[in-house]
Amino acid sequence: MQSRNKLFFLFILTSILRVDLYGNSQVLKDNPANEYLYDYLFFDNSLMDDSYYYSKTGYTTPSWIKNLQSRLPVSERFFSPGNALELTYTSAREGKWYCEVQHQPVRGIDFFHAPDVLSFQLFMEKPFNSKALPEIAIRYRDSTYSKQLKLADYVPGNNPNKWYHVQIPLNDFEIKSVNNTNIQELAAVAFYPGVKDGKQYTLYLDDIELLPQSLPEVASFLPPVLKEVRAYERHIDVAWAPLENSGIKYYRIYRSKDGISYHPIGISRPWINRYADYVGETGYKAWYKVSAIDYALNESPFSDAIAATTYPMTDEQLLDMVQEAHFRYYWEGAEPHSGLAREDIPGRRDMIATGASGFGIMAIIVGTERGFITRDEAVERLTRITSFLSKADKFHGAVSHFMDGSTGKTIPYFGTKDNGGDLVETSFLAQGLLAARQYFTRNTDNEKLIRERIDTFWRGIEWNWYKRYSDSP
Repeated sequence: MQSRNKLFFLFILTSILRVDLYGNSQVLKDNPANEYLYDYLFFDNSLMDDSYYYSKTGYTTPSWIKNLQSRLPVSERFFSPGNALELTYTSAREGKWYCEVQHQPVRGIDFFHAPDVLSFQLFMEKPFNSKALPEIAIRYRDSTYSKQLKLADYVPGNNPNKWYHVQIPLNDFEIKSVNNTNIQELAAVAFYPGVKDGKQYTLYLDDIELLPQSLPEVASFLPPVLKEVRAYERHIDVAWAPLENSGIKYYRIYRSKDGISYHPIGISRPWINRYADYVGETGYKAWYKVSAIDYALNESPFSDAIAATTYPMTDEQLLDMVQEAHFRYYWEGAEPHSGLAREDIPGRRDMIATGASGFGIMAIIVGTERGFITRDEAVERLTRITSFLSKADKFHGAVSHFMDGSTGKTIPYFGTKDNGGDLVETSFLAQGLLAARQYFTRNTDNEKLIRERIDTFWRGIEWNWYKRYSDSP
């Protein structure tokens, strides 16, 4: 009852005020219908090979839990590539152990599937005394805990060498009414000793997340289409065309050293349609395939395979690689309606940052000059950008820090006073536009239109209005 009342209180409090990761109050909006709904993750993969940074362990002897600097170790045995968590422990009559896997908030990831269950994959190395399985709870952000449950009540079997899909209803933890306003109060999944028999056990945990009870399946899967597999000195980039289907949970990337036997090496969420495979050496040839996985864990047919071989690069080639990668961030990651730069990737699907968009326009100029895109592609993008800006919200000519890329309306992301002209962001945007005006100088209808729109934009900024007081910065 205590945990139920706690979350109801947090729901009321956070419905009034939202505070972001940096302590800035934010105005809450209903979830826009076209915003991306994220899975609320505690773990899918560790970027560190040895231990998972967002975990914590502790024990008192003779009980024990395997750890690396008080963090859970990472294992190459996985359900979704490339790794999982290892939970090796001894529960003795004396002493105790504890571990938790933490949710790491990401700025801009504000909307989630409304969850009903805690979901994860569990693997046992050998036959298990189910009573020795850990107990489990949810830790709140204020370091209190939900009701503690016996994991054995939710694992559908105890056969070794098999992944089990575990789903625990949040109601069983006495957690109610979870939504976007309060979900980030659920800070970690905690594990405790079960039966204390003094024996050592090993479990592997993967894909720990909060999910709805019912999630979409893909009725008919098409295989992804590989666009490019390009090798550099020590890594190979794999890129594919996105599948337009909201039921896709992630893409799975496969590698082969002989073009015959393929092994999964990683996953990519639907908002990133490329994967960087760091092989660490030159002269390394590999073939790649990609598949799509839906929420029911069905797998699509494979894409066709493409091979590439790493090679020694000159300094000039290295700089080209870095420059093109930076360009791709702005080109491939742009909000599609406006053509401008999103604030975060991943993050809000429609929220653009106007200052970053100025950098993105500069990148388009460089990309055109270097041949990363054609001039016609750049002109089409600049036509879209300037059309959007001509209709977007302005405040004495200046634009706000954040805008909705689908409507041009201001988004007061940092609070109610973040709803007007932002001179820093406007300056960055204007600089990019002026550079584009000087670059796209051909006497074509489209390039003339771009220049005219840019002139209208920069001439309309009322700098003097923002300097009308003696203490104006």
